[in-house]
Amino acid sequence: MRKSYLLILVLFFTSAQLMAQQSVSFNNLSSVNNVDAGEVKWLQANSNSDQFNSLIAMLSKFPRLSAIQMLPASSFYDGSLNNGISKGTMDSLYLKPTSAAAGMVHAAYLIEKTRQSILKTKEGGLTDEFSGEQFKVSHFTVSQNGLNLSFDLSPAQTILRIVSSPNISYNDAYQSISSHNFDAQINHRNQSFYPFPYTREKMVYCLLKAASDEPLDILYRYMNPRGLFHYAEVRKDKEKYSNILQTLEANQVSILDEIKATILPLTPNGANVNRKVSLFFGRGADGWASGDVTGMDLEYYKDNYTNFIAVLKHETYHTVQQAVSLNKQVTVPQYQPLQDVLISIFLEGTATYVSNPNKKTEAEYRAAIAKGKQLFEEVIVALKNNDKDKINSNYVLGVRGAGPFYYLGADMTGIIVKAFGNDKIKEILPQGSVAFFKAFNDACKKDHISYFSADVVKVIEGLA
Repeated sequence: MRKSYLLILVLFFTSAQLMAQQSVSFNNLSSVNNVDAGEVKWLQANSNSDQFNSLIAMLSKFPRLSAIQMLPASSFYDGSLNNGISKGTMDSLYLKPTSAAAGMVHAAYLIEKTRQSILKTKEGGLTDEFSGEQFKVSHFTVSQNGLNLSFDLSPAQTILRIVSSPNISYNDAYQSISSHNFDAQINHRNQSFYPFPYTREKMVYCLLKAASDEPLDILYRYMNPRGLFHYAEVRKDKEKYSNILQTLEANQVSILDEIKATILPLTPNGANVNRKVSLFFGRGADGWASGDVTGMDLEYYKDNYTNFIAVLKHETYHTVQQAVSLNKQVTVPQYQPLQDVLISIFLEGTATYVSNPNKKTEAEYRAAIAKGKQLFEEVIVALKNNDKDKINSNYVLGVRGAGPFYYLGADMTGIIVKAFGNDKIKEILPQGSVAFFKAFNDACKKDHISYFSADVVKVIEGLA
């Protein structure tokens, strides 16, 4: 038995009891002086003896328990307090812990409760478990076309190398992520709807904490398994992620042929796209595009290859959109405040329609469409009232975390395709969002569909 573990457990038991049991019993804890019986009851209901003993072993690494007052600082530095971590338990960890057994149990309670609250909170498509899915090779016959696609595994491999290097220096980590790919990820995470934007300095801080073998950093990663921009989890499961990258590299021809076969029917003739799909890790988005970089953050999928390929189709279609775009804007002055909303519904909607993601049930999908319609209707009311703050807040709600505007736009795309066929999407894709909304209005008239309110229809008709 480790000496440090013995020293802390002796607070609970006599030497004879310790040698007989070798671990802490929840029943025995209740009889220890000043231990909160309610906290012991919660720990017993929400963890098991192995978890608890492992946590006690981590806490025993500190000569003075008051070292844990430093834990909340990391939740500020990595933005977790903006991302669902329990502020209540964080505030409690700032307080000086009592000594001996009661303080140790209280610390374990706060840490475990924080961990459990994080794992119970949904985070924008993130899955905490590996699915065990085996990759299935698909065979598609793809004719010669202008889509030249490939994978770039190097960003994800760089992150894995850093978090696997406990003694890596700040300068080495900083230089390792000073590249065009990571510039694009930082730029993407600096859009207005991200509450804790990336900087290279923040990324390096989180990477070094994820790589560290210092007891306080190990304890923080346990308490906040999604912390440090998700690098905490990457460190824990680095071998699994390494295997996934090897699988994707070995099957990239099959994957990219499936993507081409899916998006070509809605790709304008003559479109020329040369794009590497770069694989990353990083909190904030499961898939994204910034400039000439298409990014996928692998921890959102793990070994769920089906969802991974669906989102890869979505992001690749964004590349097609960029390649053919004529960058046409809203020209009617009174409707220019709608620009970002219209563009997001158009671009994200058509890409969602093409990729057909299967993360939602039919009921969830329909609910997302209804929410998107509600948000858009409210935007039109806000436009009438000259309430630009409301327009912007609904825009953020509509797009953040693959939000309702993605599914509203996909539903609208489906209505256009049903009325006019795939060629209509090919035709309007270069023309932009105004052409998309005009085509949607025409499709509704053709098929006698009442979709939006009269006020919204009037605005769409007046866009150009």
